[in-house]
Amino acid sequence: MAFLNESHIEEADIAFFTATLKYQHRDGWQKKLLGRDSLKDVVFKDRLYTALARLNPELPPMCLDHAVHELTRSRASREPVAANKEIYELIRGGIPVTYTNDEWREVQDYVRVIDFNTPENNDFLVVSQLSIEYLNISGITRRPD
Repeated sequence: MAFLNESHIEEADIAFFTATLKYQHRDGWQKKLLGRDSLKDVVFKDRLYTALARLNPELPPMCLDHAVHELTRSRASREPVAANKEIYELIRGGIPVTYTNDEWREVQDYVRVIDFNTPENNDFLVVSQLSIEYLNISGITRRPD
């Protein structure tokens, strides 16, 4: 019987996501930052901002900044199910924003996070072996499965 280890499963999944679903792949081995400010970050904020700007070209940068903040702020004090539901609703329905337009009128809108109508407009990434440092223990990292 052939031995199957975790890396075989990981490699097959990466191949599926990149070839079939057209995800991009980044390897996080050797504690690479991959555009993060620190190993404590679990979201690639620059990449998120760029994707939001592409999906919402009509919105001012302050709205995109607000959306990045809303999606990435800590929800550690909340019950995990409630926190996940909140993020799910933001991703599904968009992040509500208010801004003043060029005619000095207040506009209420939503920052779209995913283009559900045209999936090719989205930016999907699979990261393997992403090192994440504990928030309150410096220098200790883990790679979640």
